[in-house]
Amino acid sequence: MSVASMLDLDDPHSGLLEVARARWPVWQAEHAALLVTDDLTDLRQAVRRRGRTDANEVLAALVKQGSATGGNEAAATAVAVWLLLPGACLMAARLRRQLPLIGAEVDQLVAGQVWIEARCVRESTNYAATILLNAERAIRTEQEVNKRSAKARRKSVLTAPADLDILWAVRFVRDESPLGVSPEVELQRLLVRSIRRGVITAVDARLLLDVAHAADELASNSARPVGLMSGAVSQAVAARYGCSDRAVRRRTHSIITSLRSLDARSIGRSA
Repeated sequence: MSVASMLDLDDPHSGLLEVARARWPVWQAEHAALLVTDDLTDLRQAVRRRGRTDANEVLAALVKQGSATGGNEAAATAVAVWLLLPGACLMAARLRRQLPLIGAEVDQLVAGQVWIEARCVRESTNYAATILLNAERAIRTEQEVNKRSAKARRKSVLTAPADLDILWAVRFVRDESPLGVSPEVELQRLLVRSIRRGVITAVDARLLLDVAHAADELASNSARPVGLMSGAVSQAVAARYGCSDRAVRRRTHSIITSLRSLDARSIGRSA
């Protein structure tokens, strides 16, 4: 899959881009910079025609409209990332050459990190460069973290087991736990081992824990189990990440499938 398809941004007439097209006149009324075109599908060409300064103002408006402290509209973030896709694809190609061990997951890593940076970037005189450079730096840093010892990774990647009630999350991944090993410790070992082997990334581990936390909160309120990929869980996590619930479900399913691919006999052993 490409970076665009990972984010559901390969079709301007569907998903968040379709929402953005409907919201465009409203955003134009709030941000004069967006008056460069009335047709969202022409935005890339319009930005190229206007030059760097206007392009930065367009991105500034979209970033503000999409940020949690601004309009908090994921569709606006989607448009900002859509504008940055050419640069994101070049980044993915570069990382694929320079970090061959993550080749199969480059698109997914780039897609996720560019989205996060677009949602969280601070004020800048060059939003495009800032977002893309921050994303690449974060990915490279993460890969360096993945080379550290298991002890260091536990500190830098995973939350403390006491923070989450995730017994059911472990059972979802596996049918039973080894005798004498708590489910929290087992899940922590599983995630660390999976990251070390390249089965999942640190970003995947963080997402799975967030999904587990959201499901646990919903289960506590309803007094009954809630599935990891239930609609309510996906919506709660999607709101936190600023993406679609469909994207959360798809990525959660992919992570769990990857975890299940590990030899069950190796789960719970020391890394």
